[in-house]
Amino acid sequence: MNAMTLIVKQGTLKQGSILVIGESYTKIKNMYDDAGNELKEAKPGDAVQIMGIPNIPAAGDFIYEV
Repeated sequence: MNAMTLIVKQGTLKQGSILVIGESYTKIKNMYDDAGNELKEAKPGDAVQIMGIPNIPAAGDFIYEV
């Protein structure tokens, strides 16, 4: 299982949201903060770790929520 850390730049990221990452997509199943606590949502400026990413993007790639 792949995991990645991202910083929410705009809006609110919620557990269950769909992310488009380059040419792939995934549904957020688990999301954790920097202390390892599970989150239901993340606001702008929050750094979160997302689990279950099919392909790890390159650093600096944009990730969009649909």
